[in-house]
Amino acid sequence: MSLLFWGGIFVVFMRSLGMTPPYAFADATLRFYETVSRDESFAASFVLTARVAAMSSLAAGLLGSMIALLASLSTRSGWGIRLVLNLPLFTPYIVAAQAIVLLLSQSGLLSRIFYGTGILSDMMEFPTLFYDELGLGASLGLAFKETPFVALMVFPYFLASHRTYGSVAKTLGVGLWLRLVKIYLPAAMPAIAISVLICFTYGFTAFEVPRMLGRTYPQVLSSWSYDLYMGSDPEGRSLAPAIGMVIVSVNAISAYVFFCIFRRLHKRLAITRAGSLA
Repeated sequence: MSLLFWGGIFVVFMRSLGMTPPYAFADATLRFYETVSRDESFAASFVLTARVAAMSSLAAGLLGSMIALLASLSTRSGWGIRLVLNLPLFTPYIVAAQAIVLLLSQSGLLSRIFYGTGILSDMMEFPTLFYDELGLGASLGLAFKETPFVALMVFPYFLASHRTYGSVAKTLGVGLWLRLVKIYLPAAMPAIAISVLICFTYGFTAFEVPRMLGRTYPQVLSSWSYDLYMGSDPEGRSLAPAIGMVIVSVNAISAYVFFCIFRRLHKRLAITRAGSLA
């Protein structure tokens, strides 16, 4: 797996420099990176990609954590909840995107219910959530699929803290809000942060959901790279890897910055957990 992963990145990097087998380093050039960066579509695509990744990961982190917390407080056994949370993970992203379109589009199930109950006088009054310039539709599609993943990752931490120190604190008369702040969140925060990071990096590279639920312009970087690679212009086959390396670089930098910050916060989280346990 490491060979395939790093080998793929190596090949893309070489091709982004204009080199083909046997990788003559004398022919390396940064011309394709310059061409991409000067393109008027690059800034708009980069901002849209970052916005979609950030909105979807934060929404998934918030909703997934809430689901995990409520599930941990309402169950004595975790296997049933884990089974339920595992089921959406088997659904492909393209199927999830189609499902949310059928649910939340202006002609979807929810708008039909509102129209049938008289809340809306016309189904077209339902807000437009897809194919917008802000990338809201793509963010909803990604969050719809990522929320069960976050809940599954965070649930064991909430459940363990609730069964141990949370139950003791409840016996001593500590309220739910204080238990949440002092016990549950400090115990689950590392898992929440890691889950949000994973969702962000995936959202930044996602292709099928933004392709289905986003506009044709501006496009997310992955969709723009695909169109360049599949287009008739031969130069696009070198511009596409350059965009791919931009995506990889952003994800690598994001992960590095996250772990640098997390190391500094780790001691504070440990102190908070120790104080909570005391």
